[in-house]
Amino acid sequence: MRLKLLALFVTVFTIAVSCNKSSNSGGGGTTPATASITALNCPTVSFNAVATAGVAYSATATVPYSGGNAATYTTGSAVVSTGVTGLTATLVAGTLANGTGNLSFTVTGTPSAAGTAIFPVTFGGQTCSFALTVNAAGATLPAITALACGSGSFSAPATAGTAYTATATVPYNGGNGIAYSAGTAIASTGVTGLTVTLMPGTLASGTGNLSYSVNGTPSAVGTANFAISFGGQSCTLSLTVNSSGGGPTLPAVYSKIYGATSITFDGTWVTIKCNALPDHKSIYYPTTNPLYENFSGTTFGGGTFVKNPNSIASQNITLTIPVNPVVAATHAATPMGVMGVALNGVPFFNQYAAGGSPLTNEINSFDQWWGHPQMSGMYHYHVEPKYLTTVKATPSSLMGFLLDGFPVYGPKETNGSDPTGLDVYHGHTHVTADYPAGIYHYHFTTAAPYLNGNGFYGTAGTVTQ
Repeated sequence: MRLKLLALFVTVFTIAVSCNKSSNSGGGGTTPATASITALNCPTVSFNAVATAGVAYSATATVPYSGGNAATYTTGSAVVSTGVTGLTATLVAGTLANGTGNLSFTVTGTPSAAGTAIFPVTFGGQTCSFALTVNAAGATLPAITALACGSGSFSAPATAGTAYTATATVPYNGGNGIAYSAGTAIASTGVTGLTVTLMPGTLASGTGNLSYSVNGTPSAVGTANFAISFGGQSCTLSLTVNSSGGGPTLPAVYSKIYGATSITFDGTWVTIKCNALPDHKSIYYPTTNPLYENFSGTTFGGGTFVKNPNSIASQNITLTIPVNPVVAATHAATPMGVMGVALNGVPFFNQYAAGGSPLTNEINSFDQWWGHPQMSGMYHYHVEPKYLTTVKATPSSLMGFLLDGFPVYGPKETNGSDPTGLDVYHGHTHVTADYPAGIYHYHFTTAAPYLNGNGFYGTAGTVTQ
């Protein structure tokens, strides 16, 4: 009897061991493949903290890769720094994306000196070296005096339930010229599902812009808010999330209107909302605003600048323009006030001053970027928006749209020549970079009527404010 029980035990044990070996043998396809990538991009490494000589350091280095094969990988061995010694970088365990993704390395230690710490790393059949800048002991940290979230802009509109990737630009003032590292992801509140992450860079000595990568899928229609802090300053950056509604797709050209507070589309009309706050400096901003800058000297047309008594104030403007503009049977006169919108959300006005008089004297009140505010504080352009033609884009680029839906371009053609053959409405038809099939479009010029002549070429939409 004992022998039978013993034989039975041995048989069961053997079967169990055999089954266990089978389940882990890889023959069933459960063992992950060896981690493999096609490229490791060390030059674009980012660190979430700044290193200082002689100061204990702990940070995460993020190294992009491409060609991942979705395999799982384990924690790596510590890689010792060269150049500046005293640091190690250790791969954090994870799973590769099926394509492009990022490896994370924990970097710890105390850098021995100021300079560059080099980490030679090998992963998935690829090798490269990433570098960490180590500041001198007592070096000045990145600092600013003001952060203007209210003038922040996004490179693309957001839609509820749709994957979103964009760049957010936030102006600052009082930069001290110091380099800074990438930040950590900041989750949105209000509308959830998004994050913003500071991109590495170097502060200007004065005024400049911080750039944030924005990623995720917004959970609902509304406003996504991001509480950001940098260089001793904090503010809340807000992104309007539009309704998907399963409706028509907004033509991509309208995503260039980066200064709009929202852009929606019903298949026939594009509705653009803006606050008319320029994203550039102006003497017309209150002196407490980080975008305030004193100005004197020569303005548009060679005149001597004379400040008008008004100050820039936020507006609530809604423009509704046709997505498929058509020539009007009767060409309506342009209004005294908003007749279009620039890419930065600043309104276009026509060639007349208050009361329908020529701009001759009013031109002298245009600031350093050739705009000014009227009595209610609405900042606007009558002439070429110099900030768009020289900083954000080029003299031949798209500048915005008039209410009739036809686009507005700068004072040059793509080849650098002056536009020719402009009609009485100050436009003409040909192929542009944004409209390869050709379209009627307006041009800014240095002489009157500057943008628009004898009324709208097309049938105009509406504007409320």
